[in-house]
Amino acid sequence: MPEVMKKKQSLGKFDLTTIIVGSSIGTGIFGLGSDLAKAAAPGPALIAWLIVGTGAVCLVASLNNLGQKQSESGIFGYAGKCFGPMGEFVSGWIYWISGWMGNVAYAMMLMSAIGFFMPELKGMGNFLKIFSSILILWFLSFLVSRGIKSASFINAIATCAKVIPLILFIVVMAVSFKAGILTADFWGKVNDSAISGTYQSTSVFKQISSSLMVMVWAFYGLEGASLLSKRAEKPSDARIASIIGMIILIVIYMLISLLPYGVLSRHELASCPQPAMSYVMQKVVGPWGVIAINSGIVISTLSAWLAWTLLPGETLMILAKDEVLPKVFGKQNKHGAPENALIFGAILQTFFLISLYFTEDSYKYAYTIATSAIFIVYLFVGLDQIKYSYEHEKYGNLLIGIGVIVPQIWALLMFRYWQALGLFVLYLPGLALYAYARKECGKRLEIKEKVVIVLSVLAGIEIISMAFF
Repeated sequence: MPEVMKKKQSLGKFDLTTIIVGSSIGTGIFGLGSDLAKAAAPGPALIAWLIVGTGAVCLVASLNNLGQKQSESGIFGYAGKCFGPMGEFVSGWIYWISGWMGNVAYAMMLMSAIGFFMPELKGMGNFLKIFSSILILWFLSFLVSRGIKSASFINAIATCAKVIPLILFIVVMAVSFKAGILTADFWGKVNDSAISGTYQSTSVFKQISSSLMVMVWAFYGLEGASLLSKRAEKPSDARIASIIGMIILIVIYMLISLLPYGVLSRHELASCPQPAMSYVMQKVVGPWGVIAINSGIVISTLSAWLAWTLLPGETLMILAKDEVLPKVFGKQNKHGAPENALIFGAILQTFFLISLYFTEDSYKYAYTIATSAIFIVYLFVGLDQIKYSYEHEKYGNLLIGIGVIVPQIWALLMFRYWQALGLFVLYLPGLALYAYARKECGKRLEIKEKVVIVLSVLAGIEIISMAFF
Protein backbone atom coordinates (compact mmCIF):
# COMPACT_ATOMS: atom_id res chain seq x y z
CA MET A 1 0.00 0.00 0.00
CA PRO A 2 1.48 3.44 -0.90
CA GLU A 3 2.76 5.53 1.98
CA VAL A 4 0.17 8.24 1.27
CA MET A 5 -2.68 5.72 1.59
CA LYS A 6 -1.20 4.29 4.80
CA LYS A 7 -1.19 7.77 6.30
CA LYS A 8 -4.74 8.38 5.11
CA GLN A 9 -5.99 5.13 6.64
CA SER A 10 -4.15 5.50 9.98
CA LEU A 11 -5.94 6.29 13.25
CA GLY A 12 -4.81 8.60 16.04
CA LYS A 13 -5.44 8.46 19.79
CA PHE A 14 -8.73 10.36 19.52
CA ASP A 15 -10.14 8.06 16.82
CA LEU A 16 -9.07 4.95 18.72
CA THR A 17 -10.52 6.23 22.01
CA THR A 18 -13.88 7.03 20.44
CA ILE A 19 -14.00 3.55 18.88
CA ILE A 20 -13.43 2.01 22.33
CA VAL A 21 -16.03 4.20 24.05
CA GLY A 22 -18.39 3.99 21.08
CA SER A 23 -18.29 0.21 20.87
CA SER A 24 -18.65 -0.20 24.65
CA ILE A 25 -21.45 2.30 25.29
CA GLY A 26 -24.19 0.43 23.52
CA THR A 27 -27.66 -0.53 24.69
CA GLY A 28 -26.66 -2.04 28.05
CA ILE A 29 -25.82 1.23 29.77
CA PHE A 30 -29.41 2.46 29.41
CA GLY A 31 -30.74 -0.51 31.37
CA LEU A 32 -27.83 -0.78 33.78
CA GLY A 33 -29.58 0.86 36.75
CA SER A 34 -32.60 -1.44 36.72
CA ASP A 35 -30.61 -4.63 36.10
CA LEU A 36 -28.16 -3.77 38.87
CA ALA A 37 -30.94 -2.89 41.34
CA LYS A 38 -32.49 -6.32 40.74
CA ALA A 39 -29.16 -7.94 41.50
CA ALA A 40 -27.80 -5.94 44.43
CA ALA A 41 -28.15 -3.15 46.97
CA PRO A 42 -25.76 -0.15 46.78
CA GLY A 43 -23.04 -1.64 49.03
CA PRO A 44 -22.60 -4.97 47.22
CA ALA A 45 -22.92 -3.15 43.89
CA LEU A 46 -20.05 -0.85 44.85
CA ILE A 47 -17.87 -3.84 45.78
CA ALA A 48 -18.77 -5.54 42.51
CA TRP A 49 -17.74 -2.41 40.60
CA LEU A 50 -14.37 -2.48 42.34
CA ILE A 51 -13.92 -6.13 41.31
CA VAL A 52 -14.97 -5.58 37.71
CA GLY A 53 -13.02 -2.33 37.50
CA THR A 54 -9.92 -4.12 38.75
CA GLY A 55 -10.43 -6.83 36.14
CA ALA A 56 -10.77 -4.18 33.43
CA VAL A 57 -7.59 -2.47 34.61
CA CYS A 58 -5.76 -5.81 34.56
CA LEU A 59 -7.05 -6.52 31.05
CA VAL A 60 -5.86 -3.17 29.73
CA ALA A 61 -2.54 -3.53 31.57
CA SER A 62 -2.08 -6.99 30.02
CA LEU A 63 -2.89 -5.70 26.56
CA ASN A 64 -0.44 -2.84 27.00
CA ASN A 65 2.30 -5.10 28.36
CA LEU A 66 1.86 -7.77 25.70
CA GLY A 67 1.55 -5.10 23.02
CA GLN A 68 4.98 -3.76 23.96
CA LYS A 69 6.62 -7.18 24.18
CA GLN A 70 4.74 -9.12 21.50
CA SER A 71 3.70 -7.36 18.31
CA GLU A 72 0.70 -9.52 17.47
CA SER A 73 -2.50 -9.34 15.42
CA GLY A 74 -4.84 -7.60 17.79
CA ILE A 75 -6.35 -9.16 20.88
CA PHE A 76 -6.61 -12.67 19.41
CA GLY A 77 -2.95 -12.69 18.34
CA TYR A 78 -1.93 -13.26 21.95
CA ALA A 79 -3.69 -16.62 21.92
CA GLY A 80 -1.56 -17.47 18.88
CA LYS A 81 1.61 -16.50 20.71
CA CYS A 82 0.61 -18.69 23.65
CA PHE A 83 -0.96 -21.67 21.86
CA GLY A 84 0.15 -21.39 18.22
CA PRO A 85 -1.92 -20.84 15.03
CA MET A 86 -4.79 -22.94 16.37
CA GLY A 87 -5.00 -20.71 19.42
CA GLU A 88 -5.14 -17.58 17.28
CA PHE A 89 -7.89 -19.10 15.15
CA VAL A 90 -10.04 -20.15 18.13
CA SER A 91 -9.73 -16.76 19.83
CA GLY A 92 -10.16 -14.76 16.61
CA TRP A 93 -13.10 -16.78 15.28
CA ILE A 94 -14.91 -16.56 18.62
CA TYR A 95 -14.19 -12.83 18.79
CA TRP A 96 -15.72 -12.45 15.34
CA ILE A 97 -18.80 -14.42 16.42
CA SER A 98 -19.17 -12.17 19.45
CA GLY A 99 -19.04 -9.05 17.29
CA TRP A 100 -21.66 -9.84 14.69
CA MET A 101 -24.02 -11.61 17.08
CA GLY A 102 -24.01 -8.44 19.17
CA ASN A 103 -25.01 -6.53 16.05
CA VAL A 104 -28.12 -8.68 15.69
CA ALA A 105 -29.14 -7.66 19.21
CA TYR A 106 -28.37 -4.00 18.47
CA ALA A 107 -30.74 -4.08 15.51
CA MET A 108 -33.82 -5.03 17.53
CA MET A 109 -32.99 -2.60 20.34
CA LEU A 110 -32.62 0.19 17.80
CA MET A 111 -36.01 -0.57 16.29
CA SER A 112 -37.62 -0.53 19.74
CA ALA A 113 -36.11 2.90 20.49
CA ILE A 114 -37.17 4.31 17.10
CA GLY A 115 -40.65 2.92 17.79
CA PHE A 116 -40.99 5.50 20.58
CA PHE A 117 -40.80 8.28 17.99
CA MET A 118 -42.63 6.34 15.27
CA PRO A 119 -45.59 4.47 16.85
CA GLU A 120 -46.60 3.13 13.44
CA LEU A 121 -43.41 1.04 13.47
CA LYS A 122 -44.74 -0.88 16.47
CA GLY A 123 -48.09 -1.33 14.79
CA MET A 124 -46.53 -3.03 11.75
CA GLY A 125 -45.12 -5.84 13.88
CA ASN A 126 -41.83 -7.67 13.35
CA PHE A 127 -41.76 -7.59 9.55
CA LEU A 128 -41.13 -3.84 9.19
CA LYS A 129 -38.63 -3.86 12.06
CA ILE A 130 -36.64 -6.69 10.49
CA PHE A 131 -36.77 -5.16 7.01
CA SER A 132 -35.59 -1.80 8.36
CA SER A 133 -32.83 -3.48 10.37
CA ILE A 134 -31.52 -5.30 7.30
CA LEU A 135 -31.43 -2.06 5.31
CA ILE A 136 -29.44 -0.35 8.08
CA LEU A 137 -27.14 -3.36 8.38
CA TRP A 138 -26.19 -3.26 4.70
CA PHE A 139 -25.87 0.53 4.75
CA LEU A 140 -23.39 0.37 7.64
CA SER A 141 -21.45 -2.38 5.87
CA PHE A 142 -21.31 -0.20 2.75
CA LEU A 143 -20.15 2.75 4.84
CA VAL A 144 -17.27 0.79 6.34
CA SER A 145 -16.37 -0.58 2.91
CA ARG A 146 -15.75 2.99 1.75
CA GLY A 147 -12.71 3.15 4.03
CA ILE A 148 -11.93 2.67 7.71
CA LYS A 149 -11.00 6.31 8.23
CA SER A 150 -14.33 7.68 7.02
CA ALA A 151 -16.27 5.22 9.19
CA SER A 152 -14.20 5.95 12.30
CA PHE A 153 -14.68 9.70 11.73
CA ILE A 154 -18.46 9.29 11.77
CA ASN A 155 -18.14 7.04 14.84
CA ALA A 156 -16.21 9.83 16.59
CA ILE A 157 -19.03 12.31 15.93
CA ALA A 158 -21.70 9.84 17.08
CA THR A 159 -19.77 9.01 20.27
CA CYS A 160 -19.51 12.66 21.24
CA ALA A 161 -23.21 13.21 20.49
CA LYS A 162 -24.53 10.25 22.47
CA VAL A 163 -22.54 11.13 25.59
CA ILE A 164 -24.64 14.29 26.02
CA PRO A 165 -27.82 12.47 27.27
CA LEU A 166 -25.64 10.42 29.60
CA ILE A 167 -24.05 13.54 31.07
CA LEU A 168 -27.53 15.05 31.41
CA PHE A 169 -28.67 11.96 33.32
CA ILE A 170 -25.67 12.12 35.64
CA VAL A 171 -26.26 15.83 36.37
CA VAL A 172 -29.98 15.30 37.08
CA MET A 173 -29.23 12.36 39.38
CA ALA A 174 -26.49 14.28 41.21
CA VAL A 175 -28.78 17.28 41.81
CA SER A 176 -31.63 15.02 43.01
CA PHE A 177 -29.36 12.76 45.10
CA LYS A 178 -30.27 12.18 48.77
CA ALA A 179 -27.85 10.29 51.01
CA GLY A 180 -30.70 9.03 53.22
CA ILE A 181 -32.24 7.09 50.33
CA LEU A 182 -28.86 5.57 49.42
CA THR A 183 -28.12 4.35 52.95
CA ALA A 184 -31.64 3.16 53.81
CA ASP A 185 -30.72 -0.42 52.88
CA PHE A 186 -27.09 -0.11 51.88
CA TRP A 187 -26.21 -3.83 52.19
CA GLY A 188 -29.54 -5.35 51.19
CA LYS A 189 -30.29 -6.65 54.68
CA VAL A 190 -33.96 -5.66 54.55
CA ASN A 191 -36.15 -8.47 53.22
CA ASP A 192 -36.37 -8.07 49.46
CA SER A 193 -39.85 -9.42 48.74
CA ALA A 194 -40.53 -6.57 46.35
CA ILE A 195 -37.27 -7.22 44.51
CA SER A 196 -37.00 -10.99 44.19
CA GLY A 197 -40.48 -12.18 45.03
CA THR A 198 -39.32 -13.90 48.22
CA TYR A 199 -39.22 -12.98 51.89
CA GLN A 200 -35.58 -13.90 52.40
CA SER A 201 -32.77 -11.36 52.26
CA THR A 202 -29.95 -12.13 49.82
CA SER A 203 -26.40 -12.50 51.09
CA VAL A 204 -23.83 -9.86 50.18
CA PHE A 205 -21.74 -12.48 48.34
CA LYS A 206 -24.68 -13.57 46.21
CA GLN A 207 -25.54 -9.97 45.40
CA ILE A 208 -21.95 -9.35 44.28
CA SER A 209 -21.98 -12.50 42.13
CA SER A 210 -25.26 -11.51 40.49
CA SER A 211 -23.91 -8.04 39.76
CA LEU A 212 -20.79 -9.24 37.95
CA MET A 213 -22.60 -10.56 34.87
CA VAL A 214 -24.48 -7.27 34.51
CA MET A 215 -21.31 -5.21 34.81
CA VAL A 216 -18.88 -7.24 32.68
CA TRP A 217 -21.06 -6.72 29.60
CA ALA A 218 -20.66 -2.97 30.11
CA PHE A 219 -16.94 -3.20 29.26
CA TYR A 220 -17.54 -5.09 26.02
CA GLY A 221 -15.35 -3.48 23.37
CA LEU A 222 -12.66 -2.10 25.67
CA GLU A 223 -10.03 -3.94 23.64
CA GLY A 224 -10.99 -2.12 20.43
CA ALA A 225 -7.70 -0.22 20.13
CA SER A 226 -5.75 -3.48 20.43
CA LEU A 227 -7.54 -4.94 17.40
CA LEU A 228 -6.92 -1.78 15.40
CA SER A 229 -3.33 -1.38 16.61
CA LYS A 230 -1.97 -1.98 13.12
CA ARG A 231 -3.98 1.02 11.91
CA ALA A 232 -2.64 3.34 14.64
CA GLU A 233 -0.37 6.21 13.65
CA LYS A 234 1.99 5.08 16.41
CA PRO A 235 1.98 1.84 18.49
CA SER A 236 1.81 3.89 21.68
CA ASP A 237 -1.47 5.49 20.50
CA ALA A 238 -3.35 2.19 20.88
CA ARG A 239 -2.03 1.70 24.42
CA ILE A 240 -2.85 5.26 25.51
CA ALA A 241 -6.31 5.07 23.93
CA SER A 242 -7.07 1.85 25.86
CA ILE A 243 -6.22 3.48 29.19
CA ILE A 244 -8.17 6.66 28.45
CA GLY A 245 -11.16 4.68 27.22
CA MET A 246 -11.15 2.48 30.31
CA ILE A 247 -11.08 5.47 32.68
CA ILE A 248 -13.93 7.17 30.84
CA LEU A 249 -16.05 4.01 30.91
CA ILE A 250 -15.47 3.24 34.59
CA VAL A 251 -16.42 6.77 35.65
CA ILE A 252 -19.53 6.87 33.44
CA TYR A 253 -20.77 3.41 34.45
CA MET A 254 -20.29 3.90 38.17
CA LEU A 255 -22.04 7.27 38.22
CA ILE A 256 -24.94 6.13 36.04
CA SER A 257 -25.54 2.91 38.00
CA LEU A 258 -24.93 4.14 41.58
CA LEU A 259 -26.36 7.68 41.68
CA PRO A 260 -29.97 6.51 41.09
CA TYR A 261 -29.77 4.55 44.37
CA GLY A 262 -29.85 7.96 46.08
CA VAL A 263 -32.81 9.22 44.07
CA LEU A 264 -35.23 6.28 44.01
CA SER A 265 -35.57 3.28 46.30
CA ARG A 266 -34.11 -0.03 45.17
CA HIS A 267 -37.60 -1.38 44.65
CA GLU A 268 -38.52 1.56 42.39
CA LEU A 269 -35.33 1.13 40.37
CA ALA A 270 -35.74 -2.62 39.99
CA SER A 271 -39.36 -2.27 38.85
CA CYS A 272 -38.52 0.18 36.04
CA PRO A 273 -39.14 -1.32 32.59
CA GLN A 274 -36.43 -1.16 29.95
CA PRO A 275 -34.84 1.10 29.00
CA ALA A 276 -34.73 1.86 32.71
CA MET A 277 -32.83 5.13 32.36
CA SER A 278 -35.75 6.67 30.43
CA TYR A 279 -38.25 5.82 33.15
CA VAL A 280 -35.97 7.01 35.95
CA MET A 281 -35.66 10.37 34.16
CA GLN A 282 -39.41 10.48 33.66
CA LYS A 283 -40.04 10.03 37.38
CA VAL A 284 -37.56 12.78 38.25
CA VAL A 285 -38.03 15.46 35.54
CA GLY A 286 -41.08 14.41 33.52
CA PRO A 287 -41.76 13.42 29.87
CA TRP A 288 -38.92 15.42 28.30
CA GLY A 289 -36.46 13.15 30.08
CA VAL A 290 -37.80 10.13 28.18
CA ILE A 291 -37.32 11.93 24.86
CA ALA A 292 -33.74 12.89 25.72
CA ILE A 293 -32.74 9.38 26.79
CA ASN A 294 -34.47 7.57 23.94
CA SER A 295 -32.69 9.91 21.53
CA GLY A 296 -29.48 8.81 23.20
CA ILE A 297 -30.42 5.17 22.73
CA VAL A 298 -30.88 5.65 18.98
CA ILE A 299 -27.51 7.41 18.62
CA SER A 300 -25.79 5.01 21.03
CA THR A 301 -27.00 1.88 19.27
CA LEU A 302 -26.15 3.18 15.81
CA SER A 303 -22.67 4.16 17.00
CA ALA A 304 -21.99 0.81 18.65
CA TRP A 305 -23.40 -1.03 15.64
CA LEU A 306 -21.11 0.95 13.34
CA ALA A 307 -18.06 0.15 15.47
CA TRP A 308 -18.94 -3.55 15.56
CA THR A 309 -19.39 -3.58 11.80
CA LEU A 310 -15.82 -2.34 11.51
CA LEU A 311 -14.16 -4.61 14.09
CA PRO A 312 -15.42 -8.07 12.95
CA GLY A 313 -14.43 -7.26 9.36
CA GLU A 314 -10.93 -6.37 10.52
CA THR A 315 -10.83 -9.62 12.51
CA LEU A 316 -11.44 -11.91 9.52
CA MET A 317 -9.00 -9.94 7.38
CA ILE A 318 -6.20 -10.26 9.94
CA LEU A 319 -6.90 -13.96 10.51
CA ALA A 320 -6.69 -14.55 6.75
CA LYS A 321 -3.40 -12.67 6.51
CA ASP A 322 -2.06 -14.79 9.38
CA GLU A 323 -3.01 -17.90 7.38
CA VAL A 324 -5.55 -19.31 9.84
CA LEU A 325 -8.55 -18.51 7.60
CA PRO A 326 -8.84 -18.77 3.79
CA LYS A 327 -7.17 -16.00 1.81
CA VAL A 328 -10.49 -14.84 0.36
CA PHE A 329 -11.31 -13.13 3.68
CA GLY A 330 -8.13 -11.05 3.49
CA LYS A 331 -9.06 -9.32 0.24
CA GLN A 332 -9.18 -5.51 0.50
CA ASN A 333 -10.88 -3.13 -1.93
CA LYS A 334 -9.39 0.10 -3.24
CA HIS A 335 -10.36 1.85 0.00
CA GLY A 336 -8.37 -0.63 2.08
CA ALA A 337 -11.52 -2.17 3.60
CA PRO A 338 -11.97 -5.96 4.06
CA GLU A 339 -14.77 -6.26 1.48
CA ASN A 340 -15.32 -10.04 1.45
CA ALA A 341 -15.22 -10.23 5.24
CA LEU A 342 -17.82 -7.47 5.51
CA ILE A 343 -20.13 -9.16 2.99
CA PHE A 344 -19.80 -12.54 4.73
CA GLY A 345 -20.66 -11.02 8.10
CA ALA A 346 -23.58 -9.05 6.68
CA ILE A 347 -25.07 -12.19 5.12
CA LEU A 348 -24.98 -14.07 8.42
CA GLN A 349 -26.46 -11.12 10.32
CA THR A 350 -29.24 -10.91 7.73
CA PHE A 351 -30.03 -14.59 8.29
CA PHE A 352 -30.32 -14.16 12.06
CA LEU A 353 -32.39 -10.99 11.72
CA ILE A 354 -34.84 -12.90 9.51
CA SER A 355 -35.02 -15.59 12.19
CA LEU A 356 -36.44 -12.96 14.56
CA TYR A 357 -39.64 -13.08 12.54
CA PHE A 358 -40.24 -16.65 13.67
CA THR A 359 -39.22 -16.43 17.31
CA GLU A 360 -39.19 -13.89 20.11
CA ASP A 361 -36.14 -15.45 21.77
CA SER A 362 -33.56 -14.49 19.14
CA TYR A 363 -32.68 -11.14 20.75
CA LYS A 364 -31.82 -12.81 24.06
CA TYR A 365 -30.04 -15.60 22.20
CA ALA A 366 -27.84 -13.20 20.22
CA TYR A 367 -27.03 -11.09 23.27
CA THR A 368 -26.08 -14.15 25.31
CA ILE A 369 -23.80 -15.62 22.63
CA ALA A 370 -22.02 -12.28 22.22
CA THR A 371 -21.24 -12.01 25.93
CA SER A 372 -20.35 -15.68 26.31
CA ALA A 373 -17.80 -15.50 23.50
CA ILE A 374 -15.97 -12.41 24.71
CA PHE A 375 -15.14 -14.06 28.06
CA ILE A 376 -13.18 -16.76 26.22
CA VAL A 377 -11.20 -14.16 24.27
CA TYR A 378 -10.31 -12.26 27.45
CA LEU A 379 -9.32 -15.55 29.09
CA PHE A 380 -6.74 -16.16 26.34
CA VAL A 381 -5.23 -12.72 26.98
CA GLY A 382 -4.85 -13.48 30.68
CA LEU A 383 -3.28 -16.87 29.97
CA ASP A 384 -0.69 -15.35 27.62
CA GLN A 385 0.08 -12.65 30.18
CA ILE A 386 0.71 -15.35 32.80
CA LYS A 387 2.81 -17.47 30.43
CA TYR A 388 4.97 -14.57 29.25
CA SER A 389 5.44 -13.19 32.78
CA TYR A 390 6.42 -16.60 34.18
CA GLU A 391 8.93 -17.24 31.39
CA HIS A 392 10.58 -13.85 31.98
CA GLU A 393 10.24 -13.98 35.81
CA LYS A 394 8.02 -10.89 35.91
CA TYR A 395 5.91 -12.01 38.84
CA GLY A 396 4.13 -8.69 39.30
CA ASN A 397 2.83 -8.95 35.75
CA LEU A 398 1.91 -12.57 36.43
CA LEU A 399 -0.48 -11.36 39.15
CA ILE A 400 -2.03 -8.99 36.63
CA GLY A 401 -2.68 -11.97 34.36
CA ILE A 402 -4.38 -13.78 37.22
CA GLY A 403 -6.50 -10.67 37.71
CA VAL A 404 -7.69 -11.08 34.12
CA ILE A 405 -8.55 -14.79 34.16
CA VAL A 406 -10.33 -14.98 37.54
CA PRO A 407 -13.44 -12.96 36.55
CA GLN A 408 -13.55 -14.70 33.16
CA ILE A 409 -13.52 -18.18 34.73
CA TRP A 410 -16.08 -17.00 37.28
CA ALA A 411 -18.36 -15.87 34.44
CA LEU A 412 -17.83 -19.04 32.37
CA LEU A 413 -18.80 -21.22 35.34
CA MET A 414 -22.15 -19.41 35.43
CA PHE A 415 -23.04 -20.38 31.84
CA ARG A 416 -25.82 -22.86 31.10
CA TYR A 417 -25.57 -25.64 28.54
CA TRP A 418 -27.87 -23.87 26.04
CA GLN A 419 -25.44 -20.96 25.95
CA ALA A 420 -22.62 -23.36 25.16
CA LEU A 421 -24.83 -24.97 22.51
CA GLY A 422 -25.29 -21.72 20.62
CA LEU A 423 -21.59 -20.91 20.75
CA PHE A 424 -20.54 -24.38 19.57
CA VAL A 425 -22.98 -24.33 16.64
CA LEU A 426 -21.25 -21.20 15.35
CA TYR A 427 -17.73 -22.26 16.34
CA LEU A 428 -17.57 -25.75 14.81
CA PRO A 429 -17.97 -24.74 11.10
CA GLY A 430 -14.95 -22.51 11.54
CA LEU A 431 -12.76 -25.55 12.17
CA ALA A 432 -13.32 -26.64 8.56
CA LEU A 433 -12.24 -23.20 7.36
CA TYR A 434 -9.13 -23.42 9.54
CA ALA A 435 -8.19 -26.82 8.10
CA TYR A 436 -8.70 -25.51 4.56
CA ALA A 437 -6.60 -22.40 5.27
CA ARG A 438 -3.68 -24.47 6.55
CA LYS A 439 -3.84 -26.66 3.43
CA GLU A 440 -4.12 -23.54 1.25
CA CYS A 441 -0.84 -22.17 2.60
CA GLY A 442 0.92 -25.53 2.26
CA LYS A 443 0.93 -26.52 5.92
CA ARG A 444 -0.36 -29.73 7.46
CA LEU A 445 -2.35 -29.95 10.65
CA GLU A 446 -0.25 -30.92 13.65
CA ILE A 447 -1.25 -33.80 15.90
CA LYS A 448 -2.28 -31.46 18.72
CA GLU A 449 -4.44 -29.44 16.30
CA LYS A 450 -6.20 -32.60 15.15
CA VAL A 451 -6.79 -33.50 18.79
CA VAL A 452 -8.35 -30.09 19.46
CA ILE A 453 -10.64 -30.47 16.43
CA VAL A 454 -11.74 -33.97 17.44
CA LEU A 455 -12.36 -32.92 21.06
CA SER A 456 -14.29 -29.85 19.89
CA VAL A 457 -16.53 -31.99 17.67
CA LEU A 458 -17.13 -34.51 20.46
CA ALA A 459 -17.93 -31.72 22.90
CA GLY A 460 -20.33 -30.23 20.36
CA ILE A 461 -22.08 -33.58 19.89
CA GLU A 462 -22.41 -33.99 23.65
CA ILE A 463 -23.86 -30.50 24.11
CA ILE A 464 -26.29 -30.99 21.23
CA SER A 465 -27.42 -34.35 22.65
CA MET A 466 -28.07 -32.66 26.01
CA ALA A 467 -30.29 -30.13 24.26
CA PHE A 468 -32.40 -32.55 22.22
CA PHE A 469 -32.34 -35.88 24.08
